[in-house]
Amino acid sequence: MISKLQLNKSSMISKHENEKGVVLVGTIALVAILALLGTVGIVTTSTEIIISKNHKTSVQARYITEAGIHRTIGMLNSTPGWIAGLSDPTTNAFPGDNSFGNGTYVVKVFEDDPAPGSVRIKTTGSVNGSSSTFEAIVTSQKYKILNYSTFNCGNLTLKLSENNVIRGNVFVNGNIDLEASGIQQIQGDVYATGNIFIGGVSSITGNAFANGDIEVLSSASQNIGGDATAAGTVSGSGTVSGTISQYVTPDPVINQCSGTYLAGITMTSEDIQDFRDNADTTIVGNYEFDGNNNYTGIVHITGNFELTGNATFSGNVIFIVDGSALITGSLTSSPPGSTVTFLVPTGGFEVKGGGTFTISGTLLVGTVDPDGSNITGGSIEVTQNSALTVNGNVIAVHGNTDALLGGSFTANHQSPIDSNLIIQGTYTMTQWREIRN
Repeated sequence: MISKLQLNKSSMISKHENEKGVVLVGTIALVAILALLGTVGIVTTSTEIIISKNHKTSVQARYITEAGIHRTIGMLNSTPGWIAGLSDPTTNAFPGDNSFGNGTYVVKVFEDDPAPGSVRIKTTGSVNGSSSTFEAIVTSQKYKILNYSTFNCGNLTLKLSENNVIRGNVFVNGNIDLEASGIQQIQGDVYATGNIFIGGVSSITGNAFANGDIEVLSSASQNIGGDATAAGTVSGSGTVSGTISQYVTPDPVINQCSGTYLAGITMTSEDIQDFRDNADTTIVGNYEFDGNNNYTGIVHITGNFELTGNATFSGNVIFIVDGSALITGSLTSSPPGSTVTFLVPTGGFEVKGGGTFTISGTLLVGTVDPDGSNITGGSIEVTQNSALTVNGNVIAVHGNTDALLGGSFTANHQSPIDSNLIIQGTYTMTQWREIRN
């Protein structure tokens, strides 16, 4: 009896010990699992922290990049001729002045890219080893006067030359006279508030509109290639390929040279003053230029300007001449992509004595106050075996444009050839993209 009880007691002790062992093993396993989960949690948290930090710097780099783009747009809108005054805009537009927060940006500016009148901005922002690159295209509103190859608030006379050619549309607040001597050709539409006369072998390839009469006496095979529309008569022995309309009412041509209208389409005296205020070079008094200085940026001459030597300008240069301008030497813009803008707000512009003026850009003579008052400016004249060639725009806001005895006049419309001649404060971003390395 005793032996049986002892046996049962031993079995019970063994059973309890086995149960304790199972519990211990389970506890150890549970601790191991918890430890593993803790390790995984720590690793995961550390990874998330690293990812979060990288994301933060990446976002910061983007903000810095955007800051560079917006600063560039601000400079374009606030500072006339800003690009022309940069030493190397396609490498770094803000050298030594490009920090934002904890990072920096590098801005590269490409003028007339991808098209004339637009600006391509490529900006890379960097912070704590992260970088971001964006490219933006910005465009601005242009002066409507630049829609014309030649715009005159006076008469336009082309005569006594072997070859005077205007490629593009023409507006004249007066008469257009294509004389009998030589070949005078306008390849575009013509608008005149006065009369239009076509003689010799001259021609207008587009339409002709006049508030006066249109007289066609040319012996060219096609005197007017389009329609002839006049408030007066259309007469002569020449040919008109399109429809002839006479005694048209109201007048077919709007007078764009009235003060308030003119102020809304051209560069005003206030705009020109902005260029003066931002001039890179100011020359006080009259200036006789022999061509030995390759100016860039904005050049302001407070008196008269005379070019007596030979000058070739590479890059972009803007001349503001407060007096009159006389070209007896040679002025050229080269290589392709270089532009010259000539602003003569109160005086006249003359090429004579064998002089040549060949540029890509704009010749603007005359101006008007923003309220439409005080229209000023002289005439544009080329004579005495001289030549004026402008790939862009020729504009006389207050005077005539004349190619006289021995003068050769050529205007090839390109608009806007010079992105400096835009309405200030109108640059806006039209395209953007992120460039991923």
